[in-house]
Amino acid sequence: MKFQRPVVVSCADKNMEAGLHVTMYSILKHSSRKDSGVKFHLFLEGFSEADKTVLRATLDKAQTAYDLHFHSVELDVFKGFRSLQGNYMTYARLLLADMLKDEGKFLYLDSDLVVSLDIHDLFHADLQGYPVGAVVAGGTIDWALERSFFLQLGLDKNAAYFNAGVLLFNATCWREENLTQECLDFCSRHPFELRAADQTVLNYILQKRVANINDCYNVPCYATGKRISEDMASGQITHFVGSPKPWDLFGSVLHPSYRLFKSYFDETALRRRIRFQSGLLFRSIALRRSYFRSIRSKFKS
Repeated sequence: MKFQRPVVVSCADKNMEAGLHVTMYSILKHSSRKDSGVKFHLFLEGFSEADKTVLRATLDKAQTAYDLHFHSVELDVFKGFRSLQGNYMTYARLLLADMLKDEGKFLYLDSDLVVSLDIHDLFHADLQGYPVGAVVAGGTIDWALERSFFLQLGLDKNAAYFNAGVLLFNATCWREENLTQECLDFCSRHPFELRAADQTVLNYILQKRVANINDCYNVPCYATGKRISEDMASGQITHFVGSPKPWDLFGSVLHPSYRLFKSYFDETALRRRIRFQSGLLFRSIALRRSYFRSIRSKFKS
């Protein structure tokens, strides 16, 4: 098999800046091919040129080759749909294959991950002709936020359901099947039912069109769950699912796996440049129910 340098795509707004640094730095830190490295495409909102310079400084610390490409994305097409806690950036996932027409395959990664493995094997996984690969083992509609909605649409409660934080795209296949338009049409028909935003869309549209990848590539780590240490995280992609995130206000106290995040964050160029961000305060207010659950879980433990 001819070697192809992994192509990684991420989308982030300013509130996810710390998580983005950790995600990208951890990818390069664990890359086994230091000379060829990774090609990154980033779709960012709210990042200044100075912020991008700091991000490059973080990647340079990994001493692994990389190419970094910044992109803008127009989100107005999604403004009539249900947001994800006021955020529309997550919907950009639906547009990526069409926007990156020169890429036949890419790995989409959320910006709230710790990647403690070499992503080369994941990037070269066989998708068996499917447009997307995801961790689907064990997940079903029955435990999804959108359970009632999916059942109304005729899906079986035991149908597969996946988290969309780690997705391997066969972009050529996606474009051939015109899946972007199919996703947008679904959004237009159900604008207020998208409880998990684009993840809801992808789970409906890709029913029986998604390849299952190894579950080590998307291991959930919840603010109300058990602690995952650095040793435990080795050999997996740890996903800080839900809120608050370790870098959110009071995340250092409330998140059980804050030390895992900090072990990587302390190696980034952002560490000494952190300052108060009003956006995180507004985000915390929007996430007040999640904070309440985290506080309650903390006291119970």
